[in-house]
Amino acid sequence: MNIKVQLISGRKKLMPNIMIVFYAGSSFWKAPQRLQEMMDKSKSMEKYYNDWKYFFVDIKEIDTTKIKNSQVRYLVEAVQGLYEGDYEESKRINDENR
Repeated sequence: MNIKVQLISGRKKLMPNIMIVFYAGSSFWKAPQRLQEMMDKSKSMEKYYNDWKYFFVDIKEIDTTKIKNSQVRYLVEAVQGLYEGDYEESKRINDENR
């Protein structure tokens, strides 16, 4: 049975769909955190629009000592190094963890 038939019949459920924003800018994030707040929309159609709130992560603020998955920790440390201008450290982390 293909996925379309399974979904229509109710035998299969969709996986959740979430939006995640990874931010590493120098200023504080001031943009809206809901999809509808970013849209020009018609009042008559508003009830049909999706209104997702995205999960916001400021990369600079992550304490990497609390990340258990080593690959995720290396990635975050490399991005933090790039943000701080430490390109050599980011390259070293990347080279060590290929």
